[in-house]
Amino acid sequence: MAPFIITQTDDPEVLKQNLLGDTTGLHEIKFTLTPGDEPRAFGTLNADPFGLGTGIVLSTGRVTDLVGANQVDGGFSPSANQDLSYDFGSKGQADDSITLKIDFLADGTKDKLYFQYVFGSEEFLEYAGRFNDSFSLTLNGKNLAKLPNGDAVNINNLAKSPFGPRSEYFRYNSAEDGAVRDQTRLDGYALPITFQGNLNLDNGGRNTLVVNVQDARDGVFDTAVFLKGGTLGTKPPPGTPPDDGEIPSGTPTVNDGNIVKLPGLSTQTTNLLFTLTGVDARFINEVGLFKVNDDKGGLDLDNDGRTDLLPGDRDYTQAVLEQGKVIFSALPQGGVPDATRILDFQGNDRLAFYLVQNSSTDEVLRGITPASRVLFGSTFGKGAQQLQIEQPAPSDPLTLKWEDGTNGGDRDFNDVVLTVQSTNQTSPQGTRLQGRPQGELIDLRGVDLNSDSQTDSIIQGSFSVNSEAAKDNFVGFYRVDNTNGLIDNLLPGDQGYAEEAVKRSVVSFDRKGIDSVQLSGEQLGLLAPYIIDTGTPEQFLKKNPNNQSDKGPLAYFNYLGANPDRADHIRLLADNVFGFEDSIVHLNFDFNDMVVQGHLSAAA
Repeated sequence: MAPFIITQTDDPEVLKQNLLGDTTGLHEIKFTLTPGDEPRAFGTLNADPFGLGTGIVLSTGRVTDLVGANQVDGGFSPSANQDLSYDFGSKGQADDSITLKIDFLADGTKDKLYFQYVFGSEEFLEYAGRFNDSFSLTLNGKNLAKLPNGDAVNINNLAKSPFGPRSEYFRYNSAEDGAVRDQTRLDGYALPITFQGNLNLDNGGRNTLVVNVQDARDGVFDTAVFLKGGTLGTKPPPGTPPDDGEIPSGTPTVNDGNIVKLPGLSTQTTNLLFTLTGVDARFINEVGLFKVNDDKGGLDLDNDGRTDLLPGDRDYTQAVLEQGKVIFSALPQGGVPDATRILDFQGNDRLAFYLVQNSSTDEVLRGITPASRVLFGSTFGKGAQQLQIEQPAPSDPLTLKWEDGTNGGDRDFNDVVLTVQSTNQTSPQGTRLQGRPQGELIDLRGVDLNSDSQTDSIIQGSFSVNSEAAKDNFVGFYRVDNTNGLIDNLLPGDQGYAEEAVKRSVVSFDRKGIDSVQLSGEQLGLLAPYIIDTGTPEQFLKKNPNNQSDKGPLAYFNYLGANPDRADHIRLLADNVFGFEDSIVHLNFDFNDMVVQGHLSAAA
């Protein structure tokens, strides 16, 4: 057996070369050590005793000290001598903090980041159940250092006390009989864990991964993290647990406060199927949901596990709409019978619901509609009940029955009715961004319609239309550079935006729809919808390219700032289904002037 070797280095390029794997879809990857970090805290590894093989290591002490026989493990006595306890500061100085920051861009062709790692510490077992050294793997502000059961990776979750119980994922490396006592001085460690996190694909796809280990209350009793070489990337590494991403069994459950809890572990994906089953309302309402931290409705804005806002706080409604997801708008007449959405969450998530009365999330966020029209499905102990959630039996789907009148309305609870249930189906291709603010987009980046694990270079599309309009309108989709609607250097609302958007049209059609269109190259990007009121794209470019409201024809977009009246003219009705409104300034907003459904398939 080759000897365990750690080579000290704080060269970011060397660390990068030793860690990266298949980084398809990632660009401009940069490794940075926090200024002032101790160079002896970083290194590369070979032939480790944990089964990683190669990689890099960070420690709150000297990384080279991790190698060697474990001669003193401290047992169950905090006062015992230690053989792995180096303080980088002056003696007794607290909080040796060691950080590696990895910045990169994601181009949208991949949506997850992976790598494998092992966590170990000298604090085992004597400090189990007491204070812990800090460890985090933070992707875009959210700590995803989780055990397979969803618990945070820390000493207390691996060993509850010096005397037990201990996690099934923990190994005690006793100086007397530890399995790897001749190779490492660490007193305990977790079995290899696969990190999995969702990439940010908005605003240019900027992402930051931060790896941090830090002593707590002192500068001694070293803690380390080992990252497996060749695994940081967008391809699941060999040995990824088979239940990562697996749809857990079970159904969502609801408590007395209308908070819905999802089945499964936090390391698993839970897909929910939402089906619109009834509408009996004068209004065109929009229904959405948001994650809460607890049954009190607390919001965690920075993904650190702590509650930042509670219901009744000044910015609560704004934060809900910014962080939540639109399920769909419910049209009183016409629309989409049995409209469905499939949304993915993490197991064990808590969800609450909201309804925007006769308006949309986007219009509330832009100040067009007052926040008082946002009706919450959970009262959190205050206000009138707006939502009834029924579940006759634990295995049955949930039925959500909304009352859209303020202060409880007429209490018929039939204005919008939808069901929610777990599903093994995955979200249809193209829908990844739908439900976010101004997210009526078809995302064709990285689409794999024939499931061969390769990004499709050609996609076959068709668009069906149901129109209730008396006008001869045209609908189209144009290519944007990011989710904010950027076109070159123009943003929605900038002079010339409408003209350039229509010029970038990838496909356009009238009420007959279009049976077949092939999309390839730059067309396989972010596609945003638009409608031309009583005209064609060519007529708009010739007669009213500046989109002036006193001229025509007019163009309306999903980005409210690009519209002449700054109002919402496009609503999400189901997965890849959009409702268009062709009237200006809320004259007759029914959103059924053109109802368009996109269909995507692999090219033959």
